[in-house]
This record gives sequence, C-alpha cells and structure tokens, in this order.
Amino acid sequence: MQSPSNFPALPAENERWGGNGGGQGRNGEYELRQRALDFAVLASLPCKTEEEKVVRDRKAFLLHSRFVDTSIFMAIKVIQHVMESNIKNESNSPSSILHEECMKSA
Repeated sequence: MQSPSNFPALPAENERWGGNGGGQGRNGEYELRQRALDFAVLASLPCKTEEEKVVRDRKAFLLHSRFVDTSIFMAIKVIQHVMESNIKNESNSPSSILHEECMKSA
C-alpha cells in the first residue's frame, strides 16, 4: 500500500495536465463549453496500453472536475440571484412571504 505522500497529484491539481489546483470555472470560462465535443474527443482517445489509459483517465478526471466545478459555481449564481430578487420583492411588499421554515429544537 502506498502512503498518501507517494501518490501522484490529481489532474485538477497538476498544471501539466491543465489543472490549477481545483476550483476551475470560477470566472465563467467553461459555462458555455460544448461538453459533448469534449466527451467525444475523450472517447476517441486510444487506450490500448497502460500509458494511454492513464492519459485518458487523467483527462477524463480533469473534464469531470471542470464540469462539477462549473456546475457548482453556476448553481451558486442562480441561488444568489433568487435570494437577491426575493430581497428586492420583500422591500417592495413586506407583507408577502415567499417561503418560511420553522425548526423546533428537541
């Protein structure tokens, strides 16, 4: 069994593979990316040798990481937009409650 310090860096952490330590998609550069094309290119990569499989797997990991990071940042933007619009609506008509939750302590 390898110790964690001996494991190679993940593609999202390794700049040689196009990573930057994670958190890609923060600035919106991947929001409009054609993911189907990315996955088609990935599927067409050769994977007969162990080295080819490693290259393909690292690229797949990086593509997946970018997708997840971008999706999370886009979801955060949507939630912030909804929250801000609710605040504006509340200031216009303070008597309207859009959603309310009450939690009782045990």
